[in-house]
Amino acid sequence: MFTSRAEYRLLLSMIMPTQTDGEGHAIGLIDDHMYSHFSEKRTRIQQEIERLRSTRIKPAVINRTLRDLGTSRFLKILPLSSFSSG
Repeated sequence: MFTSRAEYRLLLSMIMPTQTDGEGHAIGLIDDHMYSHFSEKRTRIQQEIERLRSTRIKPAVINRTLRDLGTSRFLKILPLSSFSSG
């Protein structure tokens, strides 16, 4: 469990390099190796976001587990991305 401040800093540390790497590389602050690393990271993040959007949770599959945990059941198919905080 993180504090909201820690969560925010973690989020920034994951997002900021992927948002600023193009400008940093263009003006020489980021070398080719680091630029390649950031570009690969950005690609992996986008692939994971797409996987979360395309993966569906079916009530028939998950409701038994949810019942055993004592939580609410699903009434409709939902994308996995609907459970993210972002």
